[in-house]
Amino acid sequence: MTRHDRNQYLLSAAALGMSALAMFFAFMEMRSSDRQFDASVWPYVDLTISLREDLMALDVANKGMGPAFIHEFRLSHPEHGEIEPLELMELSGTRELMSSSSTTSLTQSVMSVGDIVNAFRFEGEGIGPGMATLIRDLQIDICYCAINGACWNNSATTSFRTPVAQCSLQESDADRALDAFGGDAGETGDTP
Repeated sequence: MTRHDRNQYLLSAAALGMSALAMFFAFMEMRSSDRQFDASVWPYVDLTISLREDLMALDVANKGMGPAFIHEFRLSHPEHGEIEPLELMELSGTRELMSSSSTTSLTQSVMSVGDIVNAFRFEGEGIGPGMATLIRDLQIDICYCAINGACWNNSATTSFRTPVAQCSLQESDADRALDAFGGDAGETGDTP
């Protein structure tokens, strides 16, 4: 191998190395951009229980950076199974103390950034102490997704949201397309 050939070989190897290095940095930049986009649309849904002498309420807030698509909102109790918010009054024995109540359906709704929704609110003298024992074992689960398809489950038993592949009540894209079309895949729309 001549000196000229060796120099050409070294220059080619250096050019190949520089190209590989440039591709590596381009890949890392693209990956960083994807992560920045994901972080810019992440919702963070937080649950706050208020309990006073005359009040029991649950507020749900989107404290994240993007909208939250709420697919599931469930209340359950070890002794009573899945329950509706108004059943809390019956189970705690405080229904006769209630002077006003309000509930909001969160399932299949969208929460914008900064939204605070009152899931339920019960007012009446003495409600708080009556509800205190019941809510100690109350399980509150909410599953929601971001616009990029990432989903999380917040549970009152965990201190932070848990990533999930999909919410159990989340419709598939095919289900949404069929609903928008207005029928089954087996329906053609032709009349005999």
